[in-house]
Amino acid sequence: AVAEATALPALSTARVDATGEALRSVRARKREQLPALLGAVRAMAEAATRIVDVGAGSGHFTRLAADAFDRDAIGLERSAPRVEAAAALAGEGGRARFVTFDVGREELTFDAGDLAVGLHACGALGDRLVVAAARAGCDLALVSCCLQKIDGAARLPLSRRAAAAGLVLGHDALGLTNLTPGEVGVETTLAATLAAREARHALALLLRVRGVDAPPGEEMRGLNRRRARRGLAPLAEAALAIRGLSAPTAAEISAAEAEARVDFARMRRLSLPRALLARLCEVAIVLDRAAALAEAGSAVRVGVAFDPVVTPRNVIVAASRAPDRLPAFGR
Repeated sequence: AVAEATALPALSTARVDATGEALRSVRARKREQLPALLGAVRAMAEAATRIVDVGAGSGHFTRLAADAFDRDAIGLERSAPRVEAAAALAGEGGRARFVTFDVGREELTFDAGDLAVGLHACGALGDRLVVAAARAGCDLALVSCCLQKIDGAARLPLSRRAAAAGLVLGHDALGLTNLTPGEVGVETTLAATLAAREARHALALLLRVRGVDAPPGEEMRGLNRRRARRGLAPLAEAALAIRGLSAPTAAEISAAEAEARVDFARMRRLSLPRALLARLCEVAIVLDRAAALAEAGSAVRVGVAFDPVVTPRNVIVAASRAPDRLPAFGR
């Protein structure tokens, strides 16, 4: 039933391939996503007076879109160092420019002739994009991500239809959408991902024995999550050093691993409904956004933009007042 409810058509619009030099400094996963997204927005971009890339990051989409469609493109990014790096990568003389702009603190506005784009716009940023695009009546292409990154304790619906249905989701429920139960994950195998999660749980247990209060997530404070793939011993040594504590003993490591092994097996069984509901939660939010855009007068299409092996956050919402500009989707 969940699979049926979350089935979405795949993007069938032709990709816009970029040259090797244009993809300089672009990571492998993004190299797969950018041509697909450029192809999806082609008709909207060619009709736009300006392309606005919100949450531009390193500015790859902004730069490529300006070149591919010969349009002025502006990348909005809250991190000043990233804006500086994006501008340096784009160089001088092009039609792409970058501005330090914090959507969480400053009001986001578009012109009617804009194409607003959000590639992996997290949580509240995606909602603000939808609200601003609906208000301006401009074209929009949004691939959302990290839906739990909201300002308050719960996400309120954007559309009248979702509000009538009571679609209010708390922070913990939104976090379900980040689960990726596939056999092959985005960066590594499912087995390696589960082993890393077990190591993180073991670290939390070890910290607790040392008298450190570590609620979920806090055990990795100051550490990249990828460090957990190396196993508990190096992970615990780094975590304890950050807190000014002595290195773990072999006995501590052994005890934490043994307890975590039992705990984590139980946690996996109890988490089965969470994994089942992850995509359902994500699609419900995407459809709420689509409904809000439709209620504002736009034609809307929703589908899968990328292969889930490239990224599991792959659902795109495309909206336009001119339906013929929308990307095509197959089965």
